[in-house]
Amino acid sequence: MVIDLSRRKSDPHVWCRFCGAHAWLDNGDARQEYIRSALPKSAEPTLDEEIVRKLVSDLNQHRLFFYERGLSDETIARYKLGYHAKYRRYAIPCYFNGKLYGVKYRIDPENERRMKAAGETYAKYISEKGGVNNVVFNDVVARAPVPYVLIDEGELDALLLTQLGFPTISPFSGNNSKVGWRPEWRSLIRHIPSVYVVVQNDEPGELIGIARLHDLGRGAVVRPPDGFKDLGEWIRSIPQDKREGELVKLLRLPPVRNIYG
Repeated sequence: MVIDLSRRKSDPHVWCRFCGAHAWLDNGDARQEYIRSALPKSAEPTLDEEIVRKLVSDLNQHRLFFYERGLSDETIARYKLGYHAKYRRYAIPCYFNGKLYGVKYRIDPENERRMKAAGETYAKYISEKGGVNNVVFNDVVARAPVPYVLIDEGELDALLLTQLGFPTISPFSGNNSKVGWRPEWRSLIRHIPSVYVVVQNDEPGELIGIARLHDLGRGAVVRPPDGFKDLGEWIRSIPQDKREGELVKLLRLPPVRNIYG
């Protein structure tokens, strides 16, 4: 389902996408200034490419996690997905304009279930020291001559959608899912005719979708069918040979061939 929310710019509900605090502002201009003032300054990463080479070499027997997320060996290799043996976490490197900007580590689902059951506190994601978490993930597809682009909140779901022929980018935000859409990111997709924001099937997902449209100034919202938390979960419930066709019906968009040129 695609819902056009681009006209709802008068909605006064905002929240800090860095600390999570909610607020209501009566003035739309004040809301936009509130959001802009919260944006962190840009920085340059100080990461060694050797980090990624080690993560990729350590993946080997740990590929099942990425397979279960629907990713192919080709996608895993193209995006240099890996595994941190010491942290026991799955690695998602982020390159922007060909430069390594950050590495995000996702907790092993088995460890996550164990810690959750035991009532232990844990971080679902942690980031590599020296990285920068305020760039666009999968910018290579945004730089391509595509007729549309989707924006998803998760890097792995962005890769799954791209793998199936639907170019998708994501904010690379470390352990902060509420990061705002930076003004300079708009220029990255300015040449793309249509933009679709993928949201989760819950109230926070709805609010993030509205905020993204406010930040972008255009676009429409895409959500998964009822009964599924997010689009990735829905896609993975479909047999592999039917996924592209079902996405075409849901999004009402054709897949893009040769995304990488």
